[in-house]
Amino acid sequence: MNFRTSVVASIVTALFLGGSAVAQERLAFGATNSQSAHYAYFAALSQIVNTTYPEKYQASVVETGATVDNLKRMSRSQLDLGLVTTSTLYQAYNGTKEFEGRPIESKLLWAYSLAPQDVITLRDQGYETLADLEGQRMGPGMRGSSTETTSEEVFELFGIKPDWVRGTNAELANAIKDGRAVGFVKSAVGTQFEPPRVCRRLQLLRDWSHDEENSAV
Repeated sequence: MNFRTSVVASIVTALFLGGSAVAQERLAFGATNSQSAHYAYFAALSQIVNTTYPEKYQASVVETGATVDNLKRMSRSQLDLGLVTTSTLYQAYNGTKEFEGRPIESKLLWAYSLAPQDVITLRDQGYETLADLEGQRMGPGMRGSSTETTSEEVFELFGIKPDWVRGTNAELANAIKDGRAVGFVKSAVGTQFEPPRVCRRLQLLRDWSHDEENSAV
């Protein structure tokens, strides 16, 4: 089974340091879903910190709902630093959109990847344009992520109103499998849709079991 992708927007994925965070012996790095390539990046980052400063820091990766979730956790001092997209970081810093009246003091450490957002639908459903998704059940992205927020804003800008289905990436994939959604929006890494196993999961979702997929990838 095949699917098609359409690039909706390109945003920069970055690292953000919460203004209230204080260097401690234990550091919590907020990442995203554990199946994402971005999570692997943070796992490697924590390993570098632990190897370079073994007597000073013990860093660990926390699986989260990505940008928006990370920002909220950092504002509560539950994370020391984390993944964000620069568009949402701007909103949080200035107290706009979802952060209206609740700005989060922030410091951008560095940007490490472009993150285009792909609209994924099953090819055999016959969707050709974004306008075809009007009224259709679609996942805007993982719940609590910047992808979710940006997807809603972009579709609103185009005057298109899908029937949004909320959930984690796994829940959205299951929604496609069960026919409860026709597709979803997923951030990529660089210029490629990621991770490859997610592509294969979508392509073969209705034919393979989870165990078969894991053994084949």
